[in-house]
Amino acid sequence: MKKLLCVMVSAAMLLFCACSGAKSGQSLREGTALSFPGTNWNMNMDEVMNACGFTDADDLQVSDDDYAPAFLVSDREVFGETATTLSFSFVNLKAVAQDSETASAPGEEVLAGVTVIYPAGADLEKVRQQLDSLYGKSALNEITVFSPYSPLDSDTLSGQKQTASDTTALWGTPALSSEIGGKDKASFQEKWPAFQPGLTAEDWESFSDEARFVTIVCEEGEEFSSVQFYAYNLNVYNELSAQMDTE
Repeated sequence: MKKLLCVMVSAAMLLFCACSGAKSGQSLREGTALSFPGTNWNMNMDEVMNACGFTDADDLQVSDDDYAPAFLVSDREVFGETATTLSFSFVNLKAVAQDSETASAPGEEVLAGVTVIYPAGADLEKVRQQLDSLYGKSALNEITVFSPYSPLDSDTLSGQKQTASDTTALWGTPALSSEIGGKDKASFQEKWPAFQPGLTAEDWESFSDEARFVTIVCEEGEEFSSVQFYAYNLNVYNELSAQMDTE
C-alpha cells in the first residue's frame, strides 16, 4: 500500500477524434458508471490506449509502476476545449492486496482516474455543458473524495470535501451504502480496509454513506482549470465483488 501512488492529480460529443463514445450508462460491475467517453473503469492501460488511439502518439508519456501505472498526452481537445494535458491513472489492486514488490501479472491494472488540465482562459462553460450532456445536469452540493494513499504514513482516514460553487461543478454516483448491504455488507466491511488506508470497522458506516463509487469534479481556476474523474472506490468494489463471487 505504501507504494500505491496517487496519480489522480499527476471526455462523447465533441471530445477528440480518437476517444469518442456514447453517453455513459450506470453499470457498476461493467465499469460504465460515469466513465470517461470511449473507456470503462474495467479497462487496463493497453485497452485504454487502444480505445483512444494513443498507441502511436508522439507525445505519449508513460509511467510504469506495478501498483499505479499511468500515461499522459498533451494538447488534445477534450469536452470541446483544448487541454494542456490529459492523464489516465490505473491501479493494480491484486498487487496491493498481496503487498508484493511486483504485479502478479501484466494487464491486471484497471483505470482508476482521469485528469484533464486546461490552460487559463479556457471556456469552462462549454466544458460544463458537455459534461451535463454526458452525465446529466450537475446537481450535487458536496462530495467527499477519500485518498487511496496514506499521507505521511498517517493511520487516519483521509477525506477531502468538495463543495459546488460558481467555479466548481460536481457529479457522482450514489454512495457505497446504496449498493452494499444485506448478507454481503459484513464481507465488504471486513475486506475494504486492505485497500483504504485509515479505514476501521468503526468508520465503515460514515465512510460508506459519504464515499461514492465514481465522482467528477470540474473546477475553474485563475492559472488553470481541471476536470477530474475518481473511480478508485468502484475499482475496489468490483475487485471485492469478483472475489466474493468465487467464494
